[in-house]
Amino acid sequence: IEAKELVLNNIPEVLSNLVGQQNSRRGAVKVFETLQDPRLNRQLFYEILEVIIYEVCPELKSPSVKEESAVELPRGTHTPVVNS
Repeated sequence: IEAKELVLNNIPEVLSNLVGQQNSRRGAVKVFETLQDPRLNRQLFYEILEVIIYEVCPELKSPSVKEESAVELPRGTHTPVVNS
């Protein structure tokens, strides 16, 4: 309960002014409660870890992703042409 109070007491003033104090408090509570789910926290951790690993070691990225991005659309058509 202390952590929730800290979150609610530290909502940025800009956010409160933008969406209103009541809406910003509701949003902060929703975010706080979402972060209490261990399953979602685990998935969030894995997603952040993956981003960090790919930033530190870009050679680990799958080459098939690079090949898929090599698809080009010729001018004036909507049919993709794959570069070989």
